[in-house]
Amino acid sequence: MQHFTYIAHESIPQLTKQLTHLWNVYGKINYKLSNKLNHELVNISVKNIIDTDFGKWITSEIGEIDNCKFFVCAPSVWGEAHIDGPGGEVHIGGPEDSRQCAINIPVANCDLGIMNWFSNCDEPKLIATYKTIVQTSGHRNDIEYWNVEDTMILAHTALVKTNQWHNIDNRLNPNPRIVFSVRLKDNPLFDDVQRKLKQWII
Repeated sequence: MQHFTYIAHESIPQLTKQLTHLWNVYGKINYKLSNKLNHELVNISVKNIIDTDFGKWITSEIGEIDNCKFFVCAPSVWGEAHIDGPGGEVHIGGPEDSRQCAINIPVANCDLGIMNWFSNCDEPKLIATYKTIVQTSGHRNDIEYWNVEDTMILAHTALVKTNQWHNIDNRLNPNPRIVFSVRLKDNPLFDDVQRKLKQWII
């Protein structure tokens, strides 16, 4: 089973520069005001990217962008295992009710943080806050409980599967791992988005 696909497009280098600026002037400030949990996020208006070359490319080739955000994994931590929650109306359930995939773009300090996917089946508990919806587990911080099925270092922009138990292992990273994540309207399947991005897969 494939859990991620690296992709390349001519618009990504310029977008990365814009995201670095956006993080420095907005994301970083809001992150400092947060509780600094192991895994924190800063929601960003879609307006910030919809008119960029990247936003136009995604919209034309895949579909509309639903939401986007900075994900920050704190330094030297094992991030909580979770399944991304549904993007629209909340339905409690398992992976079939989850965010199917996302396009993740490395912004800073992603070379030492590892994204893990786990083979475990566990009963999810839905948690909704003003920032996000996520499905979590009573074993979310139990490193010994989880069986790693696949791993990835976010060396390039990647399409990632988010409807399977996963986490970020940032224990070897002395810095926060900062990623920009783009989520798509209508919650398309990983395989469907992968087919649409076929010519940009690296």
